[in-house]
Amino acid sequence: MEICGTIDIKVPAKGRKFGSWKAWKSQWCEVLKNENRMIINIGPSKGNVTSCLAVPNNAIIYRIKSRTKAYGFGIFYAGQKEQQPCIFLAGKSETESQKWMKSIRDVLKPPTTNIKTTNEYTISIIDNEHSKAAGLTGLYGTLSVKSEEILVTDPHTGKIKVTLHWTQIQCSYLPLPAVSDDLHRVCTIRTNSKFKAGDGDLELYCAEADELHNELLSCPRPLPRIATTPLPPTPKDRQTRYDHWTAADSPSTTPPRRLLESRRMSRSEGDLKKFVMQHSAPTLRSAGSQQHLVLVPRCNDLGQKVPIGVYEYIPNVL
Repeated sequence: MEICGTIDIKVPAKGRKFGSWKAWKSQWCEVLKNENRMIINIGPSKGNVTSCLAVPNNAIIYRIKSRTKAYGFGIFYAGQKEQQPCIFLAGKSETESQKWMKSIRDVLKPPTTNIKTTNEYTISIIDNEHSKAAGLTGLYGTLSVKSEEILVTDPHTGKIKVTLHWTQIQCSYLPLPAVSDDLHRVCTIRTNSKFKAGDGDLELYCAEADELHNELLSCPRPLPRIATTPLPPTPKDRQTRYDHWTAADSPSTTPPRRLLESRRMSRSEGDLKKFVMQHSAPTLRSAGSQQHLVLVPRCNDLGQKVPIGVYEYIPNVL
């Protein structure tokens, strides 16, 4: 005997010939291994078997959606386009249902005795619409957290079933369960638009869900690839502000003072004249040197001359 106990059972419509009830009913259930198939004995109490069901070894087990049972799961015949159910069962919590599911899976296909290493966790997906859209119905196995990706391998063959890249994962969290037995037993991975089924939640049952969650948070992820373009060539050093001047632009002689006094000037030139009258007199009387007033066309930072009438005052010491 592999597993036994009291559990809620519902017989599909096409298989009710071996059961007299049409809704969920608490029954004693025994799961046995018999050569190339599995035997499920059902009865109202232990030792009182009233029904027997043979299940082939290629049967598939996954969670179902029920209006009255939050933790229901079914055993389905494989190899058919539309999988026909053998029987439905439901525990009182996610932990109880997953315990039955694991035991039945081990009876159908015994796992290999591989020792788990660091960053490996035994998981079973809690099927929902998002996992079905991604083609992950009934997924279970060993989850490995790696720096490049997340892998789920088959516990019987060791082959990779699913590969999740970090770029497809938005975050992970531990949901608050409705039953205390499920505390720290469910870890939810939220996928983003890069996942094949888009945005959604993948709910994983794991006895070490808190450790799995911490591993997902602390695992170093690869840096995102950034498309780069070659840097532009280094521009030549800008020429000095006087490089563009010609001999005609740069005055070689000092403008006569009477020309400045007699010529009608613009407002900017008048301001310049006032500035010259206030500052040039003390400078010209300094002993030991002869100074001249040089008016130079003003340029901006790009070496371009500003409009006529704006000059710079540069003392020319001879």
